[in-house]
Formats: sequence, C-alpha cells, structure tokens
Amino acid sequence: MNPPIRTTLRRTDAGGWAALAGLLMVLACAGPAVGLPRPFGTGERLTFDIYYGPLKAGTAQMEVGDRTLVRGRECLHVVSTAESGPVVSTFFRVRDRVESWIDLEHLRPVRYEKHLREGRYECDHVVDFFHDQGVARTANETLSISEHTRDALSSLYWVRTLDLEPGRRVLLSSTSPRRSYDLAVEVTHTERIRTPAGEFDCVVVEPQLAEDGGIFKQKGRMWVWLTDDALHLPVQMVSEVAIGSIKAVLVDQTLGRIAGLGDGGTGHGTDD
Repeated sequence: MNPPIRTTLRRTDAGGWAALAGLLMVLACAGPAVGLPRPFGTGERLTFDIYYGPLKAGTAQMEVGDRTLVRGRECLHVVSTAESGPVVSTFFRVRDRVESWIDLEHLRPVRYEKHLREGRYECDHVVDFFHDQGVARTANETLSISEHTRDALSSLYWVRTLDLEPGRRVLLSSTSPRRSYDLAVEVTHTERIRTPAGEFDCVVVEPQLAEDGGIFKQKGRMWVWLTDDALHLPVQMVSEVAIGSIKAVLVDQTLGRIAGLGDGGTGHGTDD
C-alpha cells in the first residue's frame, strides 16, 4: 500500500514520509482477482494533507489515470505523488512520484516505477513484472516472485476489493525494487472518524511488517483507515517513526468510473 521524520528530517527516517505520503501500503494478497468488482477506476483522485506531529508537512495525491496497453495487457495507470509544503521545503524538500500499471484482469502490476527526491537523496527504480515466468526484473537483477506478488501501490488498490471484517488476518507477498518479502495484515476494528473531506465509518487495518521490510522498514507500527463500504477508500493513515508519528488525512476526493472488464460492474459508472 514495497514501498518503503525526525526533527532534523534525516534521510534515514524519510522512508516513513515516503510510505505515508504516498499511502503506499504493502497489502498484496494471494488469491485470484478475476471477476471481482473494481471499486475504483479512471478519474478517481484522493488528496491528503501530511502532518508530522502538529506541523503540516506537505500534501499527497493518489490518482487513477486512463486505461493503457502494456506488453499487450490492458492496465490502469495509477500514480501517487507527495510534496513537502513551503515551510518544510526550506530545509528538506520532498518531491516523490510512484507509479504502477495494473493489469485489469488480475489486478497485478505489469510495471512499477518509484522516483524519490527527498532532501539530497534521489532514488529511481523501475520493476517489470512477469508473473507468467515467476520473476520481476529491475535494471540490475531478477527476483523470484509468486503469481500473486504485487508492488506497494497496486497492493492498496487490490486490498480495496477484499471483504474486510474485523478479526481477519491475511498473509501477504510483496516486492520492492531490491527484494521480495512477506508480511501479514490484520483488520483490527471499526471506527468512525472525521476528516476535512467528511465523516466516515471505517475499518482499520494494520500491516505487520516482516523483519526485512524493504523500503517499508521503519521504527514503529502503521495503521490505515479504509471506508467501511464497497469503495474502501483510504481516508487516514498513521505511521510511527523514530520520533513521533506521521499522519495522512483525506482532504478532498473525486470518485472515478469503475474499472470493470466487459460490462464493468455496479457503482459510480463504468468505463467505456
């Protein structure tokens, strides 16, 4: 939901910013997605304010773009961006962009790109997924993956298709540009929260990170609030870091057109 401040905002703690600002939850789940309704689609745009303690540190946005063909597969292009605000940018400028091209048939990534600009740190990674061959390839190496392995961004959209009942525990497989790893996600409870975008009844999920958590390796715990309805919109996320915590809060939303195959599905429209 793969993709991975202190008071001085050192690079060693900026991974918490990247994970939270992009809402890049590691929630890749085993099991076929063929035929499931897609509670999202072209035109969906979610905007978040990012806080480090009481300080508004920046903004983030998640957007579902147009359908496109990648290696012959019909995909949705989803993009997550994060930018630091004017105050933080004076001493630690952040401009992050993460993209995934998601195969509509199986909701698996075909291609994943991560471009981070955090202070003096720069990172550019591209991963191409070949699920039929059981591998993911970067510029420098080939990783073994399962047929259900996903990247961080496509994982969030996949988990939105699940039946999220409190008490459910899901074992997951995901990959970053350098390694594949496992983790579990627990649906802990339901809660009603208020955000600038409105009040929402939510289910709260907690990813339990593996020891080798890739770029999600961090100092503490993480919780994500998803609306307790068919859309499972992410409306809030809290991540512990070395000192304090970072929070992302939904401030604006535009619903898209459901990305079904064939005749689409039910909800707020269907793609042509």
